[in-house]
Amino acid sequence: MAIPAQLVPIRSRDASARAALIAKVEDADLFATPARELAELRLEGAREVFDERRRQIPLLQRRADEAGIQSIRSLEDLVPLLFSHTTYKSYPTAFVTRGQWQQLLRWYGTLSAVPVDDVDVTDVRDIDDFLDRLWAAGHVTVTTSGTSGKVSFLHRTQADNDLFIAFGSRHYGWPGKIVPARDRHFFQLAPKYGPYMLMTATRLYLPVFARPDSQHWLSEKRMSISYIMRAAEMRQKMADGTASPEEIEAFESNARAQAEETSAAFERISDRILALRGEPMMLIAQWAMLWRLLQRARALGIQDGEFHSASVVSGGGGLKGLSLPPDYEEQVRRFLGQATLRGTYGMSEMSVAFPRCEAGRYHTIPWVVPLILDATGERLLQPGPDGRVEGRFAFLDLSCHARWGGMISGDKVIMDCGDFCPCGRPGPTVLPQISRYSDLGEEDKIGCAGTIEAYIRGVLSP
Repeated sequence: MAIPAQLVPIRSRDASARAALIAKVEDADLFATPARELAELRLEGAREVFDERRRQIPLLQRRADEAGIQSIRSLEDLVPLLFSHTTYKSYPTAFVTRGQWQQLLRWYGTLSAVPVDDVDVTDVRDIDDFLDRLWAAGHVTVTTSGTSGKVSFLHRTQADNDLFIAFGSRHYGWPGKIVPARDRHFFQLAPKYGPYMLMTATRLYLPVFARPDSQHWLSEKRMSISYIMRAAEMRQKMADGTASPEEIEAFESNARAQAEETSAAFERISDRILALRGEPMMLIAQWAMLWRLLQRARALGIQDGEFHSASVVSGGGGLKGLSLPPDYEEQVRRFLGQATLRGTYGMSEMSVAFPRCEAGRYHTIPWVVPLILDATGERLLQPGPDGRVEGRFAFLDLSCHARWGGMISGDKVIMDCGDFCPCGRPGPTVLPQISRYSDLGEEDKIGCAGTIEAYIRGVLSP
């Protein structure tokens, strides 16, 4: 398979275990490494990256000192060092609402392995402008979606982007192989611009897969983090009764206008997708949007299974509170027919997501060390007699260049630690039964979160 000339090689002269794991991105079969060999490389890679990051991130060094960890001898040693998924949005909201941009930059710096002293925040207008200043200084900062009202800020480097492109150009559509020939109509059911990881990621794929003459987005507008945070603040004020009638009316009027604009934009782009369904395309959307596309097709009398067999569709992102039929994914699959519907499990904090195999399981990326913890995130769980373990998903991403890649998620998963997946490839694998602790009515409280955030407050205190 030809690789675009602009892609830089990932392999290097570095003989470390970490480098060897990352270099597997160039292997024809990314998931061929035997489980035991992979486990040994991952442990050594964890030891290497901890030794490097502890010197760069004082927060990590302090945590290690208090936990009495000087070296990673086993995966259990990683557990006290993992940050919570809330850590990357632990900044005081007042830093944003009061325009305290220097303080926000200091907070960001406590979590970065790369100094951010070169960022000029003079006369920053809002959080979107703040993010622009980070990018202008060479700090590739992405955010999460902000559905909770606060976005996480995740520091990346160009090397992180290079790995992402290398992975996509070689393995996008896995277990199939999608040739990066720039011959597909490109559709993204989301705004074209914005710091959200989804938008940053898809822009990196444009020069690899998309036809230059056929690239389409839900909106040409930029996704505004300022708007997301103001809307969340207003919803909170309405919930606790502190919003004035005038504020409520203005908020609801604006929300109606936004909804109408989005609905009209969706109709335009969905009609274009359906008109080109017989030609190869690359379609990126979240499940909720794919369901809306299916409903639009049915309203127009379009039957299931009419998409071109060479098309690739990416679905994911959760339902965002939307109520769909239990078999919504199966209905979407029937609708797309022979098109490839990519299944992945991951999050913005990971370099790349775990792809789904023919057996419906998610295969762990070589350089991402998976860990299954108890509900509080304080103890590493061991597999039972059947080789499976259920608990809170955590990981150490060895490829992160600008931050500590160890994080505890809010997800409850089942991991099969056996040597082989039913598809025949080596394990370990994550089973498709994935849920969020918050959606299960279980307490989403991680033991380390308060400790790490207390460290951060100590650093920020005058």
